[in-house]
Amino acid sequence: MIDLEQYFESTPSAWKENRPFANWLVERVKPNVTLDLGVDWGHSTISWAEKGIGKVYGVDIWEPNDICTGGKYLNDRVIPAFKSFREQGMTNVELIKGSHIKVHDTWDKPIDILHFDIAHTYDGLINEYNLWKDKLTDTGVIVFHDLISFPDGAGRFFRDYLTGDRVSFNNQFGLGVISKDVDLIDEIDNQFNVIKFT
Repeated sequence: MIDLEQYFESTPSAWKENRPFANWLVERVKPNVTLDLGVDWGHSTISWAEKGIGKVYGVDIWEPNDICTGGKYLNDRVIPAFKSFREQGMTNVELIKGSHIKVHDTWDKPIDILHFDIAHTYDGLINEYNLWKDKLTDTGVIVFHDLISFPDGAGRFFRDYLTGDRVSFNNQFGLGVISKDVDLIDEIDNQFNVIKFT
C-alpha cells in the first residue's frame, strides 16, 4: 500500500503548493467533472480528486522531457500509486494516456473545472484554450499553471490574451483562474493572496 501523503511529498512537482486552493475550489464549485490536462506525477490530479467530489479525468502523454519527469516512472511508480489510492477509497479518478487533442475529439462531458498544464507557450495555450473552452459549463472554471515559470508564454497568455474577471496567484510557479462566475472570482480574491484582473 502506498501512502498518499508520502507519495505527494516525496515525488517532484511544481504543483504542490496549489493543493489547498484546489481543495477549496472543489468544495466551493462541487464539480461533476474535472479535467486535468497534464498529470505528470499526479499532484494536481490528487488535489482535484481527494475531496471525493465528482469525477476527475487526468490526461497526459507521459513522454519524458524536462517538464514531465513522471513519464520515466509511469509504469513502476505513478500507475501503482494511483491503483493503491483507488484501493484506499479514491475511486473518482480516471487516468487517460494519450494526446489531449485526440481525447478532445471524443469528449462528450460538460466540464466544471478545466486545468491546463500541458503547453506553456503563448501560441500553444491559445490553441489549447480555443480547443477546449466550449466544453466548459456556463459557470465553469479554467485554471492555468506556470504563469510565473513561463512569463512570456503562459503568463503573457493569461495577462494579455484573456479578457474578463480573473485572478493569478503570485506564488513560486504561478496559477491563474478565470470564470464567468464573477462571485467566485471575488471570493477567491477575498480569501487568497492573488492579483485580480478585469
